[in-house]
Amino acid sequence: MFSDDSLITQEEYLAELVKSIADENSSVVLYSNFVDVKSMPAMIYRVDNENKSMKGKLIIYNSNIFSLQVFTIKQYALNKNIEKFIDGFSLGQGLYKK
Repeated sequence: MFSDDSLITQEEYLAELVKSIADENSSVVLYSNFVDVKSMPAMIYRVDNENKSMKGKLIIYNSNIFSLQVFTIKQYALNKNIEKFIDGFSLGQGLYKK
């Protein structure tokens, strides 16, 4: 999906995807951080609008994009259980068998 001579990096691609998610939800991006999750490029983010907050994680795995999103009302957006829930999901080597 991203070759060595790609015009766009994985980080740029995921950042644009987060912006698109925010736009689709009439929200603004509060933060987005490019991270490495078990050698897979990923981005964690939070977007807010006047009514709700959404936290999510995007992961690139085997040329596929996986997205996990959690919505909550803004007063509960700093709840540590949201991060525990999101971090509780993982992608294993046996996910795709050829």
